[in-house]
Amino acid sequence: MDTVKKSEDGTEMVLRFYEFGNRRDEVRVTLPETLKNVVECNLMEKGDEKVSFDANGFSFVLNPYEIRTFKIK
Repeated sequence: MDTVKKSEDGTEMVLRFYEFGNRRDEVRVTLPETLKNVVECNLMEKGDEKVSFDANGFSFVLNPYEIRTFKIK
């Protein structure tokens, strides 16, 4: 995980992940509270694409040198 911050509009939390080891990783994010919404966006926090999640987490694949950004609520 590279970044944890409030979204630019201040309504969601932004989590940004960066793979720097030249390998493919399966990532599981688990949070202490129940999630209402998870979307993937670009670095400018635009282009929301819904992400499947369960009560308190979500999973995704991170490819070599890839950056992925998620907004959670």
